[in-house]
Amino acid sequence: MDDSDSVLFEEEFFKLLKQLTTSDDLVEELEDEIADIRLEIDTNLKNRNISNKELQEIYSRLWNEKKNLVKCQDNLEQFANAKEIAEIQQQHSKCKEKLIATIEVTYKENIYFSKINDTSKEQVLRFAFLTSMSKEEYGSFISCVLEHREQFHPYLRNTFEQIDNLLVQPILLEGRSISYADDEGNLYSDNQDLIFDKLKVSETSENKIFDNVQSLIEKLIQLFTMNRNVTNSLELIGLIGQSWTDQLFSCIIKNYFEPRMPRVESEFDQFVEVLQEGQLLENFLIQIGMIPEETNGNLVLRNYSDNIREHFSAKISQDFIIRTKRTLKLDQNDLIGSDFALENCPFIKNNKFPLFQVSRFMMEIRIIFEEMSQLLETSSSNLKLLIVETFGNVCELFVDISPFVFKLNIELNPRQNAIFHNNCLLFGYIVESVIQVHKPRLDLLKDYISVVRSMASQVFMNQMQHQEKLLVSFIANDIFRGCLHTIADEIPSTDLKISSQSHFELRQCINQCLSHLNTLHSAFVDILPEKICGRTFNTLITSFLTEFIQRILELNDISSLGASHLSHELDYFSKELKLFLAHSDSLVSKWMKMNEINFILKSSLLEIVNRWADGKGLLANYLTAEEVKHLIRALFQNNDRRSNALAKIK
Repeated sequence: MDDSDSVLFEEEFFKLLKQLTTSDDLVEELEDEIADIRLEIDTNLKNRNISNKELQEIYSRLWNEKKNLVKCQDNLEQFANAKEIAEIQQQHSKCKEKLIATIEVTYKENIYFSKINDTSKEQVLRFAFLTSMSKEEYGSFISCVLEHREQFHPYLRNTFEQIDNLLVQPILLEGRSISYADDEGNLYSDNQDLIFDKLKVSETSENKIFDNVQSLIEKLIQLFTMNRNVTNSLELIGLIGQSWTDQLFSCIIKNYFEPRMPRVESEFDQFVEVLQEGQLLENFLIQIGMIPEETNGNLVLRNYSDNIREHFSAKISQDFIIRTKRTLKLDQNDLIGSDFALENCPFIKNNKFPLFQVSRFMMEIRIIFEEMSQLLETSSSNLKLLIVETFGNVCELFVDISPFVFKLNIELNPRQNAIFHNNCLLFGYIVESVIQVHKPRLDLLKDYISVVRSMASQVFMNQMQHQEKLLVSFIANDIFRGCLHTIADEIPSTDLKISSQSHFELRQCINQCLSHLNTLHSAFVDILPEKICGRTFNTLITSFLTEFIQRILELNDISSLGASHLSHELDYFSKELKLFLAHSDSLVSKWMKMNEINFILKSSLLEIVNRWADGKGLLANYLTAEEVKHLIRALFQNNDRRSNALAKIK
């Protein structure tokens, strides 16, 4: 723009200003006033020494000045160049930001929840605009809110979310009503001409729940619109509807309709009638303007109603799944007998399941299967398909959740491992039984039976392998071997201190084995089925005795004194170990083999040969000829008598 153009622009600019106002310096005055107002707001907000009423006066002035500036801007736009337009727009933008910030602060200070007093936990809704502003000031405030509704939506939504949680939910869940109080807590009567500045939850009401919800909405509309005396009341009600309606009906669905969703199809039609109550409330909101008529109702409730059959089916399935998840996380140590867990189960006619201990929550698992079984018998064909799928989902949850919830316990604690093993066996039996009742519809569940039983076996087997290694480790170490050799080599002149230490350490190793066996016995004896418990100890003790016998057979030289001392230790060990013996041929065989070795340690050559009896005696039943010969060579000196004895062992 050259000088002549600039002069022309200034002439046209001031000519327009004279047409709009008697003041030639309007723009400058407006900008100065806006700057002063902005400074006044910043200073007072920072110092927090401004009253609500004074604040309303400030932003009312700011609002009027802003409108004048915008009016000038709109009329000058055709004459102003880009620079002047940008400056005016920048001033407008800053003014708008300050205005919105002021609105937000004012709103937060005048609408909030608080306790009635310091000792009460009860929350009330405080609507302080009634005491902080005149009707005209409040109307100006509402105009600003409506002008900037997009920026203000989050604050309204937050307020109505609190209203849902603290006022609507008690109505829906507990049948409570809403009472209205003044600053001193005095209750007002239900008078349409009164404006109330506090709302709180009252005692249980006999009125219908949706009447109470409708009454709450009416009172809130009265508060926000000052009995509809505020300018643009209908527009404000529409804004409230935009911010609240979806949240409100989501709250109603979650806290009123969902808990009343029937568990059986025979009650479904009755529930549909209950759903009509929500549609009556929807009609009321349309009537007062919270929901525009052209939207044909609230989409949240309408979609829920249109798809209620699907919601009903999904809710049934979801309830079973949620119950299963919660049940599987209960305490595994709370035990009951398997017979009690299966008591009065309708799909188990002849209970042949072995008696052992299981977690109490397995009874709840059985009840879940029982309820699904009953639904499968009485439901429609479409719901039957969903129930069959739910059976599979419950089985999948057991396989996926239970090993990981108790993972640490079943890995480290043999008792917990045994309980988990039993729970799996019982679960497999429940699935197997329900399949028999609903053949062939539930045949797909057969795979879960093998999966669960395999999981039980594998987890228990891993634990037993760990316990077996731990048990053997007590005698498969250098300390035990060293003590054994030291005792075997003992002679009368052996240092007493060394001898005593060796005997102490050997007995300590043996006692560790016995103590560990006792711990396992305590963990298993009242938990596992008798047969499984017997097989478990058979495996553990057999492995241990095999290692123990091998340690003795490794001795190449045993003195007379050493043989006596070893025999004494074997007597002690055999006596204590007998308490854990199960009725198993393999285990008894190992125990007898150890006793026969003990016999050799304290017998003469003649007694050994006689007990061998040309391979037909008791000794020959448990030891091989090579094992007997090895012990003879270790115990007796090399002479003719030993040679003759060895010749007879074959």
